[in-house]
Amino acid sequence: MRREYAIRLGLIALLVLGCLAVLNFFPIRQGLDLQGGANVTLVADARAEQNVLEDVRKIVLERLRKAGLDKVPVAVHEEREGFIITVGSSEAVSAVRQAVGQSVVWESETRTINLNLSYGEPKAVDDGFEVAVKATQDINREALEKAKSVVDLRVNGLGLSETVVQLDQNSNRIIVQLPGINNAAEATEDLVRVARLTFRIDGNVVLDGSDLVRAEATYGGTYNAPILQLNLTNEGGKRFETITGQNVNKSMGIYLDEESLMEAVIREKIGGGKPIIDFNGSRPIDELKVYAIQMNSGALPVPLRVIASSTVGPTLGKEAINSSIMAGIIGLLLVFAFMIFFYKVPGALASAALIVYAILSLGIMAALRAVLTLPGIAGFILSVGMAVDGNIVIFERIKDEIRAGKHMRAALEAGFSRAFVPILDSNLTTILTGVVLFFLGTGLVRGFATTLIIGVAVSMFTVLVVTRGFLGVLVDRYPDRFARYFKF
Repeated sequence: MRREYAIRLGLIALLVLGCLAVLNFFPIRQGLDLQGGANVTLVADARAEQNVLEDVRKIVLERLRKAGLDKVPVAVHEEREGFIITVGSSEAVSAVRQAVGQSVVWESETRTINLNLSYGEPKAVDDGFEVAVKATQDINREALEKAKSVVDLRVNGLGLSETVVQLDQNSNRIIVQLPGINNAAEATEDLVRVARLTFRIDGNVVLDGSDLVRAEATYGGTYNAPILQLNLTNEGGKRFETITGQNVNKSMGIYLDEESLMEAVIREKIGGGKPIIDFNGSRPIDELKVYAIQMNSGALPVPLRVIASSTVGPTLGKEAINSSIMAGIIGLLLVFAFMIFFYKVPGALASAALIVYAILSLGIMAALRAVLTLPGIAGFILSVGMAVDGNIVIFERIKDEIRAGKHMRAALEAGFSRAFVPILDSNLTTILTGVVLFFLGTGLVRGFATTLIIGVAVSMFTVLVVTRGFLGVLVDRYPDRFARYFKF
């Protein structure tokens, strides 16, 4: 055996063994349609948060007082839709509308919210008339895009496979697919949380999440218990050092949204820009990991709420996998039968190369942590057919070279050489189509595109390297005996 072919076969063997090892340690992940999971639809919640509405209520009362309506009661709607204003007569309704106005701007140390006010028809009650005032936030497309990105980061941080997060431009809805999740409510609770981190002293915000580089749940502190390690920006670290230095012996509260994570007394100036939140073992590490994910992904620019959720069972996925595997086996057997019937021993070698192709393709998908979906299986099966057509082109070229009077070794080299450009061109056009589908498609379409691109790329390698290696070994050893397979 020539050294060239020995190296070629050794390379093929190493690749096959490597891919088998990858498949053993990193099984191919399955998409939502195969393993089941949750489908969740989110929309921007134009309602203001409870604490915001409470503050705005005070602004509304102040406006009414200035208009001489200081005895008019204002209550926050229990569903956070806005306010309920009660007046004594229908004539006072217009005065309330004029006094309160069409908008209110709420500001804090970290953000500004513009609330648009709209008024419902007065409703007669025992003590007068109720006016429902609806308060909604301004929500633009940019905010929705950012919200989608934040949700995407949180989903990835949760370690879920083949998640799909996409923004429906027509309905302004964010659609999330979570494979492997059996409880949609629990999964989405962490996704829709606004997650604003603030440090407060005497109720005033002295630092916020914009100064945070990264949060990490780890172990440490006095009792080597679960803690949150915060890494602040250079400016944030300096500010934190100054704040702690100026407020020694005061209590600092650390909040996520309006939930108090902890209250701690500042004993000394804290420098270095890497403070820790020590819960003294009162919080489990998994809970702190969720906090860290929310902090690292950033605050949602607009609140989100779930309007629809459903759970997809894995039963249909198992049936689809079994059917697809059966279809793939039948397809491979038919391809093997075709190649062996028409090309005899060369066809059998090409069939062996197809087995190598399948192992390499699956191994690469596993190594890239690609996720197999039902359309992805279809793309893989389709690429099997494309893998064998390159062999047919080469075999026919070898036949032409032998008819032209060339010896078997020369015909083999010429056949592969002259078939290279047509094979490359045809496969590149398919790969380009797959690339377009991957970048412009979403969800399952991208799964199809991924397996198609990997399959076609590996098929070129299989045809030009693996099949050539198998044929080269036998042709080099039995050139005359092998030539007869290309003379019919």
